[in-house]
Amino acid sequence: MNSIRDFERITFRKIEQAVFRIACEVLVEIIKPLLEGMDEEIFKKRDKKRFKPIDRKERTIESILGVPVTFKRRYYKDLKTGSYTFLLDEALGLSKGARQSPLLREVAVHMAVDGPSYRTASKNLERILGGRVISHEGIRQNLIKASDEAKALFEKEKKHERPKENPGIIFIEVDGVHASLQKQSRRSTEEKVGVIHTGWEPRSECQGEYMLKGKRIVRTQSLSPEEFWSIVSETVYREFKINEDTVIVINGDRANWIRMFREWFCDCNVLYQIDRFHLLRTLGGIFKRGSEAYCKLKDTMDKDPTGATFMAALAEESVNLSGKKQKEAEALIKDLEGIADSVCDYRVRLSAMGYDIEGLRPMGAAEAQINTFVHRIKGRGQSWSPSGLDGMMRLLGLKFEGRLEKLLYDFAVTQEPLLRPLSSKKKLVKKTALEVANTLIKRYGDIWSHSMPVLNVGRTRSGDLSRLFHSIAG
Repeated sequence: MNSIRDFERITFRKIEQAVFRIACEVLVEIIKPLLEGMDEEIFKKRDKKRFKPIDRKERTIESILGVPVTFKRRYYKDLKTGSYTFLLDEALGLSKGARQSPLLREVAVHMAVDGPSYRTASKNLERILGGRVISHEGIRQNLIKASDEAKALFEKEKKHERPKENPGIIFIEVDGVHASLQKQSRRSTEEKVGVIHTGWEPRSECQGEYMLKGKRIVRTQSLSPEEFWSIVSETVYREFKINEDTVIVINGDRANWIRMFREWFCDCNVLYQIDRFHLLRTLGGIFKRGSEAYCKLKDTMDKDPTGATFMAALAEESVNLSGKKQKEAEALIKDLEGIADSVCDYRVRLSAMGYDIEGLRPMGAAEAQINTFVHRIKGRGQSWSPSGLDGMMRLLGLKFEGRLEKLLYDFAVTQEPLLRPLSSKKKLVKKTALEVANTLIKRYGDIWSHSMPVLNVGRTRSGDLSRLFHSIAG
């Protein structure tokens, strides 16, 4: 360069964009011969009496590199069944008509689950990769497919006997998530969600913080409370050893469907606790939050494991109210009749029963999990189809259980039913892939000695970067 002014139109941002694009295009050029080399190996090692090559056809796949991968592979006739197939596509799990690469699908679905929307996930991929690689509807369809695979996997897991845990105390935290529906006779629905866990353990990366142990998410879109509790009890009895010494602590608000749990857990000790956050919010609405009456009621909650002290204080303080507030207090007293002990912290009640409560923490930790469901489902006023809502809730549950990563990896790699045994075709590719890859590494190991594409695209198309790279390359 003759003058420093030659740099005026060059920015570091432009250099980053150009180098990133060059690197992606080079990597795509490596992927193409890798795929075609694998196709060649399949051709050589196929069952020649069964698979007859008919043609070689081109296919284009949008990749995670932001650059489409176009390659050719052989089209075969299966002489045994009379059907036609691409053996390479089947072996690699590339489903017919899929336009995105497995890794791109995996990343896109993960971004959609993280939120806040399918459109945002599509736009973020576009910003990162420099072009549109998958539409928001494409992401939605892939998410629903992944959810269907998860559902099939759950059904298979139910049929396999596994060693049951015996934690002694099992915690179930329950809440509802309301969601708007699209084009349905009902404008909204309530997803019933239960977080089952066996206690708390320290979070290794954050001193003084704790995380739920043995977490399992149970949910249903059904309007039937019986169906929800049937699923919860089935999960509990399948995963844990239950006997007369087992304690199940259920935490939730005062919704009637939450309080219908008793008939499903008849052979163990069940403690119901009204969620403290919801109860204090109700008291704060009747008695002004921070008032003398409010503080008195709050202090009496855990003084008596039967709840009688709290009920007496509530009746006493309600006398001083009038009008609407007094009616609300009377309604609360009536609602708590028969379940007054549920106002008291479960640890106070367990201690009174002779249980060791060391290491037990307050209930309500699952509220953060439920809130994450709420933020994703309702965060931007979204409306859902029943299948879309079911799919999103299932994958959110897997995310909170820590199982989403593996499911999406399996889904992206296979793009076929996850329960299907590994086919001989896929085994063939696994066997030959390393051999082909090693050959390509040797062949393209000196790839950086080749000419850079940016050198030949002109100053206008390169944003004046071709001139800069000509100077660098000499």
